[in-house]
Amino acid sequence: MFLKTFFMFVISIAEISFGFYSFTQTESLFIKFLFFVSVAVFLSIILLQSTKFFTVKEKN
Repeated sequence: MFLKTFFMFVISIAEISFGFYSFTQTESLFIKFLFFVSVAVFLSIILLQSTKFFTVKEKN
């Protein structure tokens, strides 16, 4: 479970860095909008995973 989350985290960092590079290179508002949406989705997934992890730990 942890490895899967870590792997997703590494992939997301790579995507964000690539997105940031595209963000600085382009003037397209659509691509900037997509970039911010993907970052927001990534952060919400991280928060959901961490809260799920802690609630499972508390039950035991």
